[in-house]
Amino acid sequence: MGIRLKHLLKRWSEKKKLKEIYPLMIIHLYSLSTASPSSRDIMKMAGKSFLALSDASKIFSKISTLVEKWGYTLHKAARYVASQISEERVKKFLQRLSDSVNVNVDLRDFMRVEYEKMMANKITEFDRAIERVKRYIEAYSAIMTSNIFLSVSMLLTSMIYGIDVNRILIWTIIAVVTSLAFIAFFTSRSLPRDPILHSDPRRPEKLASIERMNPIILVTSLSSTSLLILSPIKLKGFLDPISVPMLLAGAPLLMIGWVGKRWVKSAREMDENYAPFVKSLGDALEVSGSLKSACKVVSINDYGPLNKLLKRLGKRLELGFEQGKAVEMFGVESLSNLILSTCRIEADSLRYGSRQSITSKALHDYILNHLANRKKRKQVAGAIRGLALPLQAIFSAISALISVLTKILSGFAKLIYTWFPVITPISENTITTFFSALMLIMAVASSYIIYSIEGDSKFTFTYHLGILLTISSLIYHLALLASMKLFNLASGFMGEMGKIMEEI
Repeated sequence: MGIRLKHLLKRWSEKKKLKEIYPLMIIHLYSLSTASPSSRDIMKMAGKSFLALSDASKIFSKISTLVEKWGYTLHKAARYVASQISEERVKKFLQRLSDSVNVNVDLRDFMRVEYEKMMANKITEFDRAIERVKRYIEAYSAIMTSNIFLSVSMLLTSMIYGIDVNRILIWTIIAVVTSLAFIAFFTSRSLPRDPILHSDPRRPEKLASIERMNPIILVTSLSSTSLLILSPIKLKGFLDPISVPMLLAGAPLLMIGWVGKRWVKSAREMDENYAPFVKSLGDALEVSGSLKSACKVVSINDYGPLNKLLKRLGKRLELGFEQGKAVEMFGVESLSNLILSTCRIEADSLRYGSRQSITSKALHDYILNHLANRKKRKQVAGAIRGLALPLQAIFSAISALISVLTKILSGFAKLIYTWFPVITPISENTITTFFSALMLIMAVASSYIIYSIEGDSKFTFTYHLGILLTISSLIYHLALLASMKLFNLASGFMGEMGKIMEEI
């Protein structure tokens, strides 16, 4: 059973990677098709391009091995390998490749058509995904509002009707978790991830350290907060028992998330200047035929933060670095996953002698499309942020008010319980635990939904969770201070009621 599960997880992981790499695979093969008229040579080149194609390179390595060592025709080899792949788009592409080779279609023409079709489908599929996410945002708004109403009404209902309070509150929390998990799951499946920062081991040590610290601080903060919430002994002091755990968790998460977002912002700025750079470099390469000369030509233009990287690229070439290695290091130093992945395609195109004007044009259009999709994601993420922040603040304020009102009702109920047992008193710890748990659950769900939509970095989840927890802490405490004035008035009233009850 364990071995079968491990096998299924491995296949799922491979399928996911192939789905993510598919657009770059098409661009890479389109670039290689301009380097050689031989389809066998192109399969061999692609099989050696592990850095650019990752696991997808194994597909073409298998095809090349079947042709060269086992005597398969290219048509049959591609068809056989296609039958072993579960990812639908890659499978159908190999089947079309097999058919085109079988009828002697020129591979360059075939890949050009595949590239154009891939770009058109990419635009259509992303727009459909964005529309789905917008509908999920509408559902998220309704669910959050309903959860706020549900939590308050269940608490008051359990008091007034004398129902088993703990059971009602537990079922309320389960209902909230289920509804938010449902919407978070479907939102996360709607859009593919768009990691801004690459994971190459040669990235700066400072960034690597922050990336390692991020999950540690996240787990530590959430664990400590959960323990404080569930503990029967509540903290006392300047802040109330709800604000303390929220602030203790939110502050460190906000800090490390903010630091990480600065690295993400730097990589984003690189991406925004990259498309014109790629086009200019490709045109210069087509004319000069030398990367060193092309760098000198394009260096007269301003590419913002890419200027420093361009100078380093030129120096490496002057020192005798291999062109492909120099271009790849350009991508590594940018910190951008988009730049590094396209630089690896560019590096292979230089090694194998592809037509640079065609390669650069394909990369330029792909990058522009990717950046346009990123802007759409940002707009939708802005909409969900515009809902999550005020809803979290509203729930925190309502929680403070209801906590005070419940405390007043519980105190009043204790006075009249022997004479008029209608209102069931609820302990202060139970109320504190209930609202703390709900605040934490809503903050985690909202942060994850925002992260799923932006899809750029795990720092996004940490940063927004820190903001929401910090807001919860501050708003709850301020609302509690305001509500305590009501409690003080009620305390005077209950004091008088106590005297009356004693006389009776």
